[in-house]
Amino acid sequence: MNSKKSGRLFGIKNVAESREEKKKIMEDAALRQYSMELLKSQAANLAMTLLVAIISGQWLEVLVFEIAFMTLRRYAGGYHSSNSSHCFFLSSAVLVSVIFGNAWLAHWFTTGARASWPLLLWGLAAGVFIFLSAPVEAVKKPLDSLEREVYGKRARITTVIQMTVEYVLLFLEMDLGRLLMLTHTAVALSMLAGMLLQHTKGAEEKNPQSEGNGR
Repeated sequence: MNSKKSGRLFGIKNVAESREEKKKIMEDAALRQYSMELLKSQAANLAMTLLVAIISGQWLEVLVFEIAFMTLRRYAGGYHSSNSSHCFFLSSAVLVSVIFGNAWLAHWFTTGARASWPLLLWGLAAGVFIFLSAPVEAVKKPLDSLEREVYGKRARITTVIQMTVEYVLLFLEMDLGRLLMLTHTAVALSMLAGMLLQHTKGAEEKNPQSEGNGR
């Protein structure tokens, strides 16, 4: 009797261990797949960055944009695509828009302070929005109270530093000032998109049956 009971317990233990082993294998496979997708995404972004720099010939502008955008967006937050392909195309669109938009604006606005009040007000509006609204959490990456406090403080400090550099460059009539203005505009638009997405999700959660009742 005891041998049968021991056999059943041994069998149950083997089944449990087998399930745990399968679960671990699946988790490892998922982690490897995620790592490969992340590596591919980073490689694609790097290739696009180099391509834009080569085509435009604006190596310094591309470098300044990447540093300013990634540093500020890391703490300010904003819209995040859950699909790596969508993320790549959105990132590429932002890069192309800022780099070539900066060159296009050069034909319409002088950079000096006396002739560029529209640019100064534009940059001020984007900077103030980021300062007051950061951080904007992604729908699938919510922040706790401590993270919101830390990220918000760092976003505001980064915004003040970058805006100070932006306005110094604008008053010195340097094109990099206009580039930073466009960079802050891109961050502000990303934050606005994230806020609108949060609002939409919140409305859907409060009225889960509204869609069904409308039918």
